[in-house]
Amino acid sequence: MDHIVKSANDRKFVEAAYGFYLSDEQNALDIAAYCWEHETENLLLNHSNLPDEFFNLRTGLAGAVLQKFSNYRIRAAAVVDPGKISGRFSELVRELNRGSFFRVFESRAEAESWLLGI
Repeated sequence: MDHIVKSANDRKFVEAAYGFYLSDEQNALDIAAYCWEHETENLLLNHSNLPDEFFNLRTGLAGAVLQKFSNYRIRAAAVVDPGKISGRFSELVRELNRGSFFRVFESRAEAESWLLGI
């Protein structure tokens, strides 16, 4: 699957390809490896890359994926439909958005600005 590499201001990020689903830990490792191959630790995920299980914290998917990203120092921004940010997931988003390795945004422009340090 061909992900997209974008750059600006001497920084770059990988945008996950349409059709790529972050459905398990192996997919998290695969996209991390793709980032390293292209010499970046920055990753942009779109809503279409995240299965419904990611938003349901009981599945453990979000925790497992975020742990992989943290372990491998992948700095990721996810563009998420505001309607998906509810319940326990909204609490997680508030906590994550205070940190520096994974953030959730409502717009692509905000996500790209954060990844590129604009």
